[in-house]
Amino acid sequence: MKRSPAITTDARESLRGRLALTVTEVAQLLGISSTAVRLMIPRGELPGRKVGGGVERMTYIVPTGPLLEWLEGKQRAKSDMAQGG
Repeated sequence: MKRSPAITTDARESLRGRLALTVTEVAQLLGISSTAVRLMIPRGELPGRKVGGGVERMTYIVPTGPLLEWLEGKQRAKSDMAQGG
């Protein structure tokens, strides 16, 4: 499988052995706010799972496999648009 140059080997190595990331970790990785991540997940714009119960204890986690696939798909889409495809 060809790896996207936008996803560095260091980033992949830091995710090795991790099943999921917290909202804060994903926000830092993507360079966006935690609030943006929390809004993107329920809208289906970012892969994630709701965990916990009730409103006050509910949070999200983001599985690393789907996150990497999502990132690679976004990079391919940008590449296709830049090439006029």
